[in-house]
Amino acid sequence: DTAWKGEIPPPPDDVYSAYEYFRAFFDDQMIAILCYQTNLYSTQKNGTCANVSPDEMRKYLSILVISGTVRMPHFRMFWQNGTRFAAVADLMTRNRFETIHSCLHMNDNLQAKPRNTDGHDRLFKVRPLVDQLRRNMKIVAPEEKQSIDEQIIPFKGRSHMKQYLKSKPHKWGYKVFTRASSSGIMHDFIIYEGKGTAKDHGFGISGDIVCDLVKDLPEHQNYKVFFDNWFTSLRLVEELKTKGILSVGTVRADRTEKCPLASDTVLKDLGRGSADFRMDGTTGTEVIKWLDNSSVLLVSSYAGVEPTDTCKRWSSKEKRSVEVTRPFAVKEYNSFMGGVDLADMLIELYRTDHKSKKWYMRIFFWIIDVSVVNAWLLYKRHCVQLSIKRKLSLLVFRSQVAQALAFVQTKAVKRRSPSANESGGVSPQEKITRPVTPRPVTDVRFDGVNHWPQYGDKKNRCKYCTSGYTFLYCGKCKMHLCLLPSRNCFQSFHVK
Repeated sequence: DTAWKGEIPPPPDDVYSAYEYFRAFFDDQMIAILCYQTNLYSTQKNGTCANVSPDEMRKYLSILVISGTVRMPHFRMFWQNGTRFAAVADLMTRNRFETIHSCLHMNDNLQAKPRNTDGHDRLFKVRPLVDQLRRNMKIVAPEEKQSIDEQIIPFKGRSHMKQYLKSKPHKWGYKVFTRASSSGIMHDFIIYEGKGTAKDHGFGISGDIVCDLVKDLPEHQNYKVFFDNWFTSLRLVEELKTKGILSVGTVRADRTEKCPLASDTVLKDLGRGSADFRMDGTTGTEVIKWLDNSSVLLVSSYAGVEPTDTCKRWSSKEKRSVEVTRPFAVKEYNSFMGGVDLADMLIELYRTDHKSKKWYMRIFFWIIDVSVVNAWLLYKRHCVQLSIKRKLSLLVFRSQVAQALAFVQTKAVKRRSPSANESGGVSPQEKITRPVTPRPVTDVRFDGVNHWPQYGDKKNRCKYCTSGYTFLYCGKCKMHLCLLPSRNCFQSFHVK
């Protein structure tokens, strides 16, 4: 019986806001860690505390999220006259941003163990955020089909963990081993540190990584896991099956334990699409050899040659696409192996990527991008479950996360005397001339902090009842709203 016994939990009554999905992965505890460690390091470094609050840290994160969609060669260009970008420049001064950026820390340097001593952790500087993100990822229910593959975090600076992968678009960087659902949602990852990256399970570094990445999958539920020939071995596939985890993987010829399969010459005589296989009568594991342009070897604990189907392949001899017979195991592998590659592609679309000599900053940027992509994919899962056809694109979703990070507040600031120009130096007249006043995201609209009525010098239509005209507007939301004895649109607009 290979039927999946797990299930995806039911969706919420309605989809959450983009910011709430983001917080499911990059939570308030991670922001608290950033604030505490940044303030601690600034005191250790400069003798004075930077006094970074959670709200200010969110603004800093908002700028980083924006920088993934609005690319500038240098952060300073967001504030320079010729290239000034108001969404960033009005949010925080350049000097304050650089203060936070230069002092940003995730762990106490004084607690780090020296190199070549017991307990030394190469990822010590980012360990609290890495571990917390992994915990948050594991909360999301995995789908039936899982894939394990490697990603690369681009980095060309000096680091003992830097790797070179000639087959990747970014050839230099940190290697990350990831488990993801076929939809692209990442559920766990391990950053390669060299020796000791994974616990010793007796399968070598590649097999040990697979064992570590699947240890949180429910056993005996018939989850299907796919991986490539760097990970696959017969012993690994058989070990996973004893735990009720099924798998398919391409395999290298020297790992088939001399399985007596037909030679390439015999398969070529039979024609393209021909296949041969052997099954272990005890474990049910199959080794399959399929001839495409060249021979392909696979090991599977649930999918065999049958039922076959056909697929289109290009024939260089006939100069056209031809139908080729394909084993079921190959179809499964091709259909569900791409979850990690999909996640990697989505991260690359709007990657937060600025030069830094600090090796850990690239990993920090990657954590932010992974949180945004995972949040969007979880939002899409809920949209499918709720039959919502109009879904936010990743770009719009990311923009809403950035806006919420910028303006959601957890603590009220001291109120100043109201003025018409309190909105960051842009006059009300300039705001009114816009064709459409953009509505704030729901997280900002209903946060209940610093929504003060202000008096403009020109009437505008109320954005709640749409029938009245008023001089009053919300200084935070920038929306004109009625405030009359008979109608309080200002209050109604800000209450769910």
